[in-house]
Amino acid sequence: MCHRTISAMSRTQRSSFGPGDVEVVVLTTSTGPLARLGHDLSFRVARLQVDVTSDGGEDGAEVEATLQVDSLELLSPVSDRDRADIMKRVRKDVLRPKRWPEIRFRSSRIFKHGEGEHARLSVAGDLTLCGTTRPVSFEVIRDRNEWGGQVVIRQPDFGIKPFKVAFGGLRVSPEVTIQLRTPSLPG
Repeated sequence: MCHRTISAMSRTQRSSFGPGDVEVVVLTTSTGPLARLGHDLSFRVARLQVDVTSDGGEDGAEVEATLQVDSLELLSPVSDRDRADIMKRVRKDVLRPKRWPEIRFRSSRIFKHGEGEHARLSVAGDLTLCGTTRPVSFEVIRDRNEWGGQVVIRQPDFGIKPFKVAFGGLRVSPEVTIQLRTPSLPG
């Protein structure tokens, strides 16, 4: 699914990655006195596109990612009833895809550290979630033929009220971890 085009005059290389190339997983944890009754959940984004533009220089890459909110799939092993209830609440009360159908990330700077199989990238940019844009930064580490990293965000920073029941005795932690994996990037 990776599509690469190279402009001969500018030496700019553009690559687009889709769901077969990039995996984005969102992890939530239960907290509160009744946390053992809840579920720590993992979700996968099924529809997304990541565009990488590189001028061939050491630190000349830009990344723009678009994730379709309504494509979120629950990976955690739960009953069919719990699965339906969780997805209904995520769509209705948390992410509201009818109002904000996309999550977007656009890098503002990327710095490469090291070379070869264990290189790493320091990435900074803006994440737009539920209509709110905030700066985020994270590291992506190369492990042989793929890159992987994670970023922790706080739901309230994006106007999201973490889910809770039983007067807050069981709630989802405000911190959510977003993990990503992708094949080796060009350059």
